[in-house]
Amino acid sequence: MGERVAYDGAHELYGRIDPIKAGTLEYAVRTGTNWAVWTPPVALGFESLTPPALASYNGVLHAVYTRPSDMAVMWTRLESPVGGGSPARSTPARIGNDATLYAPALTAGHGKLFYAVTGLDNGLYRRTYAGVAWSDAGRISPPARRTARPWPPTRTGYG
Repeated sequence: MGERVAYDGAHELYGRIDPIKAGTLEYAVRTGTNWAVWTPPVALGFESLTPPALASYNGVLHAVYTRPSDMAVMWTRLESPVGGGSPARSTPARIGNDATLYAPALTAGHGKLFYAVTGLDNGLYRRTYAGVAWSDAGRISPPARRTARPWPPTRTGYG
């Protein structure tokens, strides 16, 4: 039956709580024109609580992920050296004071890198990066609630 995981005074929910397990991030590179040919995976040397978000910006692969020890959102880059050779990874850096239990999102467009994350307060936040530093965090407000209309619609003005 498992252990009791929730109780509201009238209802009990039984199940199994699995701890969140961190995993080591790895990368592989596709070689040639055949999608079936990849280099062996290379460990990046750090772990994440969530799958990383990836985006290519100005020819550099950027990754954001959640550090297991404190749920901090971390950012790193993987750059291919000019003239070939193995890609070089930047030292991971924390993005502001951002922290999350969820996977962050990352995309590039309009000359910027865009990042979004659900904070520990369940608010949705965003930042941009234009090659120098991350912008200040901005909270994305939920859309205003619309008043529900009665169903079925009422008929008025009919005699």
